[in-house]
Amino acid sequence: MEKLLVLGAETVVGGNALLTLSDAMDCRGASQQSLTIDGCRTHVAATDNWADLIRQQRPDWVLHCGPLSQSSWDLDLFSLTLSEEPARMAEIVRAAQAVGSRLTIVSTDAQFGMPGMFHDEFSTCSANHLAALAAHELERVCNLNENLLVRTHAYGFSADDDQPSLTQRIWDRLDAAEACDVDTQHYATPLFAGDLAERLAVAYRQKRSGVYHLAGAERCNAHRFAREMASCLGLIHSANFRTVASLNRDKITAQETSLDSRRVQRDWGVSQPMLREGLQRFVEQAEQDRARLKLNAARHSVWLDAA
Repeated sequence: MEKLLVLGAETVVGGNALLTLSDAMDCRGASQQSLTIDGCRTHVAATDNWADLIRQQRPDWVLHCGPLSQSSWDLDLFSLTLSEEPARMAEIVRAAQAVGSRLTIVSTDAQFGMPGMFHDEFSTCSANHLAALAAHELERVCNLNENLLVRTHAYGFSADDDQPSLTQRIWDRLDAAEACDVDTQHYATPLFAGDLAERLAVAYRQKRSGVYHLAGAERCNAHRFAREMASCLGLIHSANFRTVASLNRDKITAQETSLDSRRVQRDWGVSQPMLREGLQRFVEQAEQDRARLKLNAARHSVWLDAA
């Protein structure tokens, strides 16, 4: 069985990749906190030690879900040390190459902004904020002739309840029948992280490299996203939505980060789910698995029962 090492198992992308692919691959996860996922081996390792972990584990596939894997709805630049990320990434690239591992890097849609809509891989990035500058530098060190970098806007639960994603906050508000604050201005193309993981596995087996956009089929704002989630839960008539100008804690000015995924559909032969399709899968996962996600604050350990 092929071995997958996910760097950043506590993130939305990383945790869902492990949950989704654990039946098909020998899954290992690296996290900065103690993390246990059923069917996967996990390692506590600071980000500076992830390259050493690659050399020790010698996986067939490395999936890097660093701080810049967060979607533009979730990215909090003030909490990140982005200046150190390119140097770490360069070391990870060298380590993967040394042991013959295929490397996939997940990057954010936050580097784009107005006025373009449905940005393709060759669109001009907005260099007016740190996300764009950091993403540019990240791509520079990734050796994309051999490795794959995927820009996306993934949503779902993360394993770290201390930093809940926007999707988690909407879910919790709906579940508690509380008013839900939603942005009406920032448009993106959200993709359920489980659907993302399945498509990344296709690209791994096809030995894809270079830069691709991989996102949902529909452009929407957080207001529509929340209403669609409420509809999937049968709560659309009782939910209370309060519109706000922006939910971005980092005050990113970009309001249009939607991605064009036609190239990935053509080259990889995969389809992109409609918004309601992905949300229905998210709701199924939430109702089945979320009840078994428990956080032990004393040990700061997370158990994700994926049985």
